Amino acid sequence: MASVWTWLQRLGTGRKRPDGLSTLSLSAFRAARTPSADRPPTSEPTVGFDSETLVFDLFRDTAANRVVALGPRIDTIVPALGPLRFRAGGVELDVEARPARSGLPLMRWIVTGPDLDRADRIEVTARGRRAEVAIQPSGASLFSGRRVLFTLSQDNHLAWIRDWVEYHVRTEGIDALLLYDNGSKRYAPDDVAAAVAGIDGLAQVTVVSWPFPYGLSGHNGQDRFCQVGALEHARRRFLPLARGILNLDIDEVAVNGGSPVLERLEATASAAAVFSGFWAEAPAIATPAERDRVRHRDCLLGRLDQIEPSGPRTETPCRPKWAAIPARLADDAGLAVHAILGPDHRPDPDSVWRVGEGTVHFRHLRQINLGWKSERWKSDAYDPGRHYFAADLADQFDRVWGPDATRAARRLWQEPAGAPVRRIIGPFRPRFDFVLLCLQRSGSHMLGSALGHHPRVAFHGEFEPLRRRGHYAAQSGKLNFAAVMYNQAETAASLGVDLSSLPIIHLVRDPRAVAVSNLRSALSRRELGRAHRAHFRDPAAIPAQMNYVPPEDAIRDWMAKHADDFARLRPLIGDNPRILTVDYGELTGSGDIRELRPEPAERICRFLGIEPAPLPVSIVKSGGPVPEAE
Repeated sequence: MASVWTWLQRLGTGRKRPDGLSTLSLSAFRAARTPSADRPPTSEPTVGFDSETLVFDLFRDTAANRVVALGPRIDTIVPALGPLRFRAGGVELDVEARPARSGLPLMRWIVTGPDLDRADRIEVTARGRRAEVAIQPSGASLFSGRRVLFTLSQDNHLAWIRDWVEYHVRTEGIDALLLYDNGSKRYAPDDVAAAVAGIDGLAQVTVVSWPFPYGLSGHNGQDRFCQVGALEHARRRFLPLARGILNLDIDEVAVNGGSPVLERLEATASAAAVFSGFWAEAPAIATPAERDRVRHRDCLLGRLDQIEPSGPRTETPCRPKWAAIPARLADDAGLAVHAILGPDHRPDPDSVWRVGEGTVHFRHLRQINLGWKSERWKSDAYDPGRHYFAADLADQFDRVWGPDATRAARRLWQEPAGAPVRRIIGPFRPRFDFVLLCLQRSGSHMLGSALGHHPRVAFHGEFEPLRRRGHYAAQSGKLNFAAVMYNQAETAASLGVDLSSLPIIHLVRDPRAVAVSNLRSALSRRELGRAHRAHFRDPAAIPAQMNYVPPEDAIRDWMAKHADDFARLRPLIGDNPRILTVDYGELTGSGDIRELRPEPAERICRFLGIEPAPLPVSIVKSGGPVPEAE
């Protein structure tokens, strides 16, 4: 029986063609795709590999007399197809064949010819064999000017889908849904559209049947075409005229500080915004029946070790997601699931805004998942030593479904005295007398703690952890301050920290040394586990000397990642005349120090209007030269 099925597939008769797509199978040309030849040996079955699809869809472009064919990579097809030829009405058409985007395993054919707009079918020839397909219409007009929520989904509960859409309509200003259904067995695409009908503010809903195999994991995604193919297809056929795209899964919800992420993005010159994520869960879920009763609004507990790690993280970080404005994207920009790729296959630093998590982030809801990868939906009972109540997420759910949505959870996990409660996004309104402004690992804790030894000064630590705790109590009679990192400045400004008028101590350090320090710390944390500390009060407590020098390209990558953070400071600072710039090397000299050097210490005190005093350093610091990269 299996041999008959294989024979039917090779004839092309065993493949169901999805409605609304003009799909071409390799079996029509007596060929098949194989996994990458350089794929590492693995025991993973190849049943999910797409060996059959040549073209996902063939559709009209927004430009006149132009048609686009989009499909998976073609370099592992056996036997090789050679160039594809396209004809319409007996006329040979011009074809430009190129990867849809370097770094993504996709292929795009741009077909042009006179009077192609009048044709309704195209003939494709390869290896002496021909196949004819209809030209699908462009869907760009459906989403013109819309803020679109996009996802790929398979068999997620319809109640989950409705909750997810309604949430983003209410909180993110979404007015259109484009959902690619990846071969759901529980319902048809029309059932999805019916499930979200009646949501006030949702003006356009399109559910595309996208029944292609999901693909193989690993190998940098080069044998997994389905999801990146859906993204590229959506961008080219449906969304070129959209006002904006928000790319999230059904189990992910964006959390903002009051302004939708697309609205914030529109106010910048960037083409896309990338934002980080944090897990959230409902406690004590052990069986599929319990999981199936969970709704988005029930997932209100985060893990403390993900936002305040004291040692190695036991919680896997969430990979980022993004929002984009199609009109601003370069034609060759690559829409990956977790990044916008630039010309060198890497996330594009020139057109992508990396949003601070205190401004926008997303919550990855553990129980809104059917366990297609693993039983990650299982959760432990509530433990105040491990869990915190995500108050900012609860506030968002209340905006959508009213206070009854989280009232019971607040009684259990927020209101009891001493219950751990965290807010990654406000409300939080600190009032500082001055700020310390710098990059991460440029000496902020050293200088901040040293200033904190002055009897007239109170140091409240780094701004972001302070904001997450959601509690700030100024010390009376003292100058209160916090260290604000470059990439936290926008969040700080949005919460009332006026960088255009407050006195600023601007701590600068050679960015190569900062990059090395960050990468050393990452290695140290990995090698030493809980013995790692960023700083040590006693040199004898240091368990090992880390002499790791990262490669030059790793340093360059880190510097590029933060290069635009400083540029974003300029409009926030404006013409502030009260800025004192201090170089890290001035404070430390060339060796280990126990006290800030007298001259810069006195200069800082005079700037703050306080009497100079010795400023002891309670952590070991060394100035030292910047090591050469190997």
